[in-house]
Amino acid sequence: MAIYDAFHLSATETRPGYIDQIRQIPQEYFAAPAAKAGRVERVEYTAPRLGRPGETCRKYCLVYLPWEYDRNPDKRYNILYMIHGGGGSPEEYLPQDGPFVRMLDHSIQNGEIAPMIVVAPTYYPPDSGDISVDFSGVCTAAFMGEMKGCILPEVEGRYRTYAPSADMDGFAASRAHRGIGGFSMGSVTTWYAFQQALSCFGWFLPLSGDSWIEGRRGGVYYPMTTARKLARAVQQQGFTPEDYLIYCITGSNDIAWDAVDAQIHAMQKQQDAFRFGTNIFYGLKDGGWHSVEEVRHYAYHALPDFFAE
Repeated sequence: MAIYDAFHLSATETRPGYIDQIRQIPQEYFAAPAAKAGRVERVEYTAPRLGRPGETCRKYCLVYLPWEYDRNPDKRYNILYMIHGGGGSPEEYLPQDGPFVRMLDHSIQNGEIAPMIVVAPTYYPPDSGDISVDFSGVCTAAFMGEMKGCILPEVEGRYRTYAPSADMDGFAASRAHRGIGGFSMGSVTTWYAFQQALSCFGWFLPLSGDSWIEGRRGGVYYPMTTARKLARAVQQQGFTPEDYLIYCITGSNDIAWDAVDAQIHAMQKQQDAFRFGTNIFYGLKDGGWHSVEEVRHYAYHALPDFFAE
């Protein structure tokens, strides 16, 4: 079944494709742990060392497992990969009992979000020390190779996802049960995933960041060229507009707003790939800033609509 055939928008939508109100997380979610709290595990893996051909390094990601995971041993789970922003780390999302984890716990416990596995990796090499924008851009541009070749096999060979096997065939067969999202440079990474890894991912959550496939801040400097390249990537990877869903959100006071907004409106003109209100939705939070705190609300708003049956 096509991904967007199964999609039922729960958000407030007054214009096709535009989300005009962003749901806020109830403050009581942060006041105390959920009664049915999930847990976070650390998964280590070996990856090629960026910029040093022939060398490898040890890296890690954090994995959130919902409360029911150990109590329902025959069930398989949808999986979401969340990528941190520039200068961040996997702990940006998944410290045990952190605010993002509490949002997941309470939302799943209350039936707002389907139980899912959430994975937080990093695109930075270990102990690099360089978190500049330029180096972060280099890391995100190269990260899909590590994602497909190292992280997905290690994580999904260990946990019960819908992948029938922990290889590219298995990831392709289960792509409708796998999403990727991220904040700021993590959003840049999410757009790279759309361009390079549609065979693995069916759901995309780029938050407060544009695509850099045409260069740094390509959304604002090269919006039409960026949009055309993203549209062309769909055909080049052998997919159709029915095969993916993009849920992009930013804030009106966000430093990335101009780039995101210009890119999204350019994408709106590429109707052979992007159909507003069908396979792409755009949310703008009035007064929203460029912060991880906002991203929690964006994810809380979007995730109830992900992995629709």
